[in-house]
This record gives sequence, structure tokens and C-alpha cells, in this order.
Amino acid sequence: MKQKLNKNFTKSELVVHKFFEVNQNILNHSWSITKVAQTIGVSPALINKYCQKMGFEGFKHFKSVNATDRSNQLNLHIEIGALLDNANKLIYQAQRLLTNNKVLKLKSKLEEGEK
Repeated sequence: MKQKLNKNFTKSELVVHKFFEVNQNILNHSWSITKVAQTIGVSPALINKYCQKMGFEGFKHFKSVNATDRSNQLNLHIEIGALLDNANKLIYQAQRLLTNNKVLKLKSKLEEGEK
């Protein structure tokens, strides 16, 4: 959603932009262009015009792309979480191996000292 602002935005289009920037979570399929327009206090045509200035075909395309982006971000967060879990498990296993190795070396030294 953070895209470079077109300097040709009208004040009303900037209101639309700020609304979407702050309320990205409403860009799901349950919000119609009419509902967004009524909430902001602008016309559906203005929202379509804003979306087109942002490089989309219209509001439906804008919603679709943003929903896909959010879905991809969520999947990425899930994958990163799984990788971190695996990394933490590997670190724990490495620590156990190092500890076991130290114990074995200490045991060996103790046994040598008893001889």
C-alpha cells in the first residue's frame, strides 16, 4: 500500500489515500466500493479514479492486489516463524551436544586422574 504519491492527487483523492493507508485491513472482499465511499464521504467514482491513478484498473483490482499482498505477507510471516522454530531447535540440540561433549571430556580427565 505504501506507494509513491502522485503529485496530481486532488484533496479528495488524498483523503481516500489516507483512509486506505490507515485502514488496510478493510480491503477485504466484504467492503464494497459503495461502503468505502459512504464511510469516507466521497463518491464511488472518486475511489475508482484514485485506484486508477495508483496504477490499478479500478477498485476491484486494487482490492484484489492488496488482498493477495496481505496473504503473501501472512504466508511469509508463517514461513519465517517456522524457520525460527527450526533454528531454535537446532541451537538447542547443538548446545546439548556441546554440553555432552564437555561432560565426556571431563569424565575422561577424571578417569585419567584416578589411574
